[in-house]
Amino acid sequence: MNYYEKSAAIFALGLLFAAILAKLWPPLALLAVPLVLALGEEVLLWVYTRIAPLEPVRVLYEDGRIKAAYDPRHKLYHVFWRAEPVHSLYGIAAAPRLHELYTKLSLQRGEWLAYIVLGEEKYLRYTAKRLIPERVKQIEAVLKEYYVLKPAPVWLSSRKMPARWPYFTSLVFLPLARLVACGSCC
Repeated sequence: MNYYEKSAAIFALGLLFAAILAKLWPPLALLAVPLVLALGEEVLLWVYTRIAPLEPVRVLYEDGRIKAAYDPRHKLYHVFWRAEPVHSLYGIAAAPRLHELYTKLSLQRGEWLAYIVLGEEKYLRYTAKRLIPERVKQIEAVLKEYYVLKPAPVWLSSRKMPARWPYFTSLVFLPLARLVACGSCC
């Protein structure tokens, strides 16, 4: 039993307990409020992951030279390349170059291009609602003018779990917000 299943079970037992106590004395139904505040988000996540999983099923689409990942939940195809920029332009000097790149790409409705940086690795992801091999080759030819492209393994999401420290640091602000709220009331 994972964390979310335990949270859902504790939530259900807590609501049952609050319902039994509320039958004896109705104001005890308010015991469900702290339960919802404490476990409500975990229960919603547990329910949502049953409806639409957080990580889509990875399906490899291969047509000759083109390898793509298919995301069945969003009905999108993703093509990946490792990419190193040919020119290193920053700030306002990069704007004309980017405009030129997007003009040459002439992305149509249902097509997107993303530049992804993960540590030292840089990727380009072309996403399309319909995967047309000729269009992918055309996009790749334009991108080769601006980037050194290498084939990359197809993936949809990372298996690396997010760090917990941002969540713990956000807990520091809750007591501070309470103090500020009490200070403004008095």
